[in-house]
Amino acid sequence: MLSPLYAGGKPALLPRTVMTSKRPWARSTAASLAAATFFAACSCEKTKESPAGAGTSAAPPGPSASALEQGFPAPMGSRWPKPTGPQFAVLAGQGIGPIRLGAKVATVERHMQASCEERASGVCRYLGRGVEFFLDGEQRVERIHLHRVGRRVPSGEFGVFNGAIPPDLQFGMLPEAVQQHLGKPKDVVQGETGGHPGSIEQHAYEGMVLEYDRAPSGQTVLSGIRIPK
Repeated sequence: MLSPLYAGGKPALLPRTVMTSKRPWARSTAASLAAATFFAACSCEKTKESPAGAGTSAAPPGPSASALEQGFPAPMGSRWPKPTGPQFAVLAGQGIGPIRLGAKVATVERHMQASCEERASGVCRYLGRGVEFFLDGEQRVERIHLHRVGRRVPSGEFGVFNGAIPPDLQFGMLPEAVQQHLGKPKDVVQGETGGHPGSIEQHAYEGMVLEYDRAPSGQTVLSGIRIPK
């Protein structure tokens, strides 16, 4: 059964959770199960392409062409993508967890507990963790861009971002579910201008812009978060 919080079900209010010293928020069981359901929907094209009467080999299926073309990952057997590194609360107008706008690269790497996976004069990118830190002329963070798993840049696909907007707003959610907590956006921009290629809508809030992509199911789902300076 599809979760009501994510693509495929009627939006419902998220349960409020208690902050802990170990985690910036408590992840709800419903939301975690819903994320798996959302990614499972991406395998629909692969199922349609399978010939009737095929053998029952235990080999995991490969990603479908249509899912990859849209930047959505297709699950492979039980090898679900897993988040790595520390967890971060996404803080509008501030940053993620202790990594704030204006931070030096050394500070970013200390809190990420790893060096930049890709480093250029204008960006420190953690491809496997779904986060980019864009840098100003003094090599300080001026903008943070978070991505759902499977989004692409020329160097590859993003992995899983290990975090959420408190209390538990995560990638894959429907706009209606997000707005039950954040309210209506101040502005809505149609298309990808200013956002990640493939975005179909951008919802502006104070100190934060949410990017929505179209899932293989045809539904609009939360897929990116920009925290500008």
